[in-house]
Amino acid sequence: MTSCSMSLVLIVLLASASQGLAQTALSDWTAGVATNYGGPNDGDDPNTPTFGLLDGACGYGDLSNAAVYPFFSAVGIPTNSDIMSFPTMGCGTCIEFQCVNDRTPDFAGRCGSAGATVTALVTDVCPECSAASGGQGDHFDLNALSFGELAPDTAGRIDVNYRLVACTPPSDIQVMVDGNAGSGLWLRLVITTVANLGTISAVNLKGPGASDSWTAMTNTYGAAWEVSNQPSYPISLEVTSGSQTVSLMNVLPTPTQGTFTSTQQFSISGSTTTTTTPTSSTTTSSTTVTSSTSTSATSSATPSATATATPTATPAASASASPSSTATATPAASAAAAACTDIVPQGSAFTCPQQAAYGKCGADWMVGFCHQSCNTC
Repeated sequence: MTSCSMSLVLIVLLASASQGLAQTALSDWTAGVATNYGGPNDGDDPNTPTFGLLDGACGYGDLSNAAVYPFFSAVGIPTNSDIMSFPTMGCGTCIEFQCVNDRTPDFAGRCGSAGATVTALVTDVCPECSAASGGQGDHFDLNALSFGELAPDTAGRIDVNYRLVACTPPSDIQVMVDGNAGSGLWLRLVITTVANLGTISAVNLKGPGASDSWTAMTNTYGAAWEVSNQPSYPISLEVTSGSQTVSLMNVLPTPTQGTFTSTQQFSISGSTTTTTTPTSSTTTSSTTVTSSTSTSATSSATPSATATATPTATPAASASASPSSTATATPAASAAAAACTDIVPQGSAFTCPQQAAYGKCGADWMVGFCHQSCNTC
């Protein structure tokens, strides 16, 4: 995969690798394929960072420190993947991959261990990789170390199942400033170690003055946000991901470049599942352990980090209905209740709550779908 490696590869960095690891799923499993680069097949040492680990299209910069999140390994996805339509081109999204041994005869038996999984973070793009078509999901190009968690790198290509999962970084939100001309001038920054969805849909900033107001930053490329006229310091940021907004007060103390750690993090919501060994040639199964409400991604997150989160479903409303009220429901009420359901658009790999979280409810192709999550009942 040298040609793909030498271009922009949608890099996904290793967050975890195991079998039977509990994950918070944000989408259903989809069938796909994976190849690898940066290892013996390309004449490279997989332990020496190459290409997207050093500089990817998302703007995360040098990610070659194996001891720092997202822990060194990487994968790439096509530029026309559905994930690219997420905020910040999908940068920061976490994807879980599971090796499948019995889908395609030519690639059968290649998994190092049946059902092996690896979870990874989107950091770059791969123009040569193909998006989902003809019932087949996206093609991912994995860094050799990530691929090695699923199968020997000599396997070349394997069948996989993949799904979006909640990101669980080991720290609170960090802000990487890689361009700073000083107060009143240009500023560029990247929001990193983002929990749950992983992507950022809006960033506002303001100075310390009592009369200072929030000013919107512009997402210029990948995960990078810029403003041409920054306020005086210290600078506070207001960061939005899905339905949650957190305030990082005085997170940038001085007009310098570098990485600054906040005391805030997004909460995690979804269903916690345990990955199981594939039982069919087309998909894998996942056993639901519990349906989570909103749980904190890190122990240091403060309550204000989740104050603006809004649930898309209202189980309490249905739980409070008495037996008699259901028994006397009119046909019209029953029809309305039936219409207020979540039906996923045909061919979509993503759940209705996720489509809502990524702002897709107003899309033309969403008409008639996801009524409950999109509040269009």
